[in-house]
Amino acid sequence: MQRRLFSGEQEIQSWKTLTVTTHRVILWASVGGEQSSTSLMLMKIEWTRIARTHQPLLLLLALLFLVGGLLFSQFAMNALIVLFGAAIITMLAYLGSRKIALQIGAGDGRIEVVLGSAQALRDSARDFLDIVDSAAAAAQRGHAIVHQGART
Repeated sequence: MQRRLFSGEQEIQSWKTLTVTTHRVILWASVGGEQSSTSLMLMKIEWTRIARTHQPLLLLLALLFLVGGLLFSQFAMNALIVLFGAAIITMLAYLGSRKIALQIGAGDGRIEVVLGSAQALRDSARDFLDIVDSAAAAAQRGHAIVHQGART
C-alpha cells in the first residue's frame, strides 16, 4: 500500500517504514499480511521523541499477586501456586512491554516505531527525527523546506 503524494509534494527523507515529505510524515506498516498507513501533517506535529516505554501497572499487579500468594499460603497451598504463577506470568508480560520507540505526535495522532537495542539504530532514528523537526518547524512557519542543499 503505497501512499500517493499530493501535487507539489516531494519526499525529503525515508527511514525504515517512515517517510517525511514536504507536507507530512507517513508510516507504512505491514503486520500479518495486513497493511496500513498513517500520516501526520507537518503543520500539526507537536513533538517527537525517542522514549523508553513500559506498562508499570503490570509490575504493580505482579507484586500484588506475589503478596496475595504469601498471604493466602497460610490457608491453601493451591492459592500460593496459582497466585505465584499469575505473578510470574504478569512479570513476563511487563518485561515484554518494555521497549524503546521513536514517537511523533500531532494532537490525538501518534506514530510509533519500536527500535532495537543497538545504539547505531537509535542514533539514526534521532537523525531522522531531527529532519522531521526541521521540516515541521519550516512548515509551521510557512517556509519552503530546505534539506541537504535542495530546496523543495
